[in-house]
Amino acid sequence: MLALHFLTGQNQGRDFPLPAEGSLIISQAPSEPGAAPDTGDILINEPNPQIPLASVSQNDQCALVNDLGRTPTLSFNRKKVISVLMKEGDRVRIGRHSFMLIRITRFSAAFQPAATEPAAASGASTARELANSMSGSLTEVPMGSVVQLLSHANSDGVLKVQRKHQQGSIHLQGGQVAHVTLTPGPSLTAKRTWLRLLRWKTGTFAFTKPEPFVADGSLDCALDFLLLDAAHYDDVITSLEARLPDLQARLKVTPQATTQPRSDQPTELQILDLVRKHAVLQAIIDNYGGDEITACGILSDLLESKVISPAV
Repeated sequence: MLALHFLTGQNQGRDFPLPAEGSLIISQAPSEPGAAPDTGDILINEPNPQIPLASVSQNDQCALVNDLGRTPTLSFNRKKVISVLMKEGDRVRIGRHSFMLIRITRFSAAFQPAATEPAAASGASTARELANSMSGSLTEVPMGSVVQLLSHANSDGVLKVQRKHQQGSIHLQGGQVAHVTLTPGPSLTAKRTWLRLLRWKTGTFAFTKPEPFVADGSLDCALDFLLLDAAHYDDVITSLEARLPDLQARLKVTPQATTQPRSDQPTELQILDLVRKHAVLQAIIDNYGGDEITACGILSDLLESKVISPAV
């Protein structure tokens, strides 16, 4: 079952399942207390009233959103649109309100829109029920969108992601990312593990009950910052990886290489020592004590200057 999950506005945290046939109508809420509500399945408050605002209907495994107002109010990817086909994880904004398309896998108490607003606790409870039943594929819903949905529901538990032989665990407390692990994997800080996991584009995920963990403090910041950091990391690492050999490639220090680091690259000697000790590119990066962007940048420079080379 597909549903709209509202991220902002007075419906924040609430979920509206899409009907199998027909459309959901998003309309203007009453402008005055006690006034009769406008016709619509989802009521929102907008300063520039237009009745109705939009319609949402299922279209195969997607949702078709049509702007019904006199002037465009829909925004998708920061552009005004009159119609958009949403996939799972996509977000659309109507004025000050934004929502994303989600799939409900187990939903025992589906929300029924009513003319009056339910208590805020009821909306939060519905969101938590949805979060606690989440599972799916990362090819359909990006990792960042899954974590954001769990955060909006103030979830407590573990988001487990599986890809081939590896399993990642993202521990959430009150909707905030508290700790991250990767098994099997190198001994990294939770922050470095978080950055690696957020690059996963394939695999499966499931949200489970809380498990004990020991946090290392490296994730002690707001989720928005963590997501921005992960997006920046992904962009830079993707660019650097294009200049590096395969992660399982073996490297060696060339005979003519100097044993002293250049004055403007004080960490080169550490990287050269790691090349001599571990040889495999992935192991070199894993065992570097600093951040991975720095390690990959230095390795790229050393390869280009022929201080190190692939071992044949």
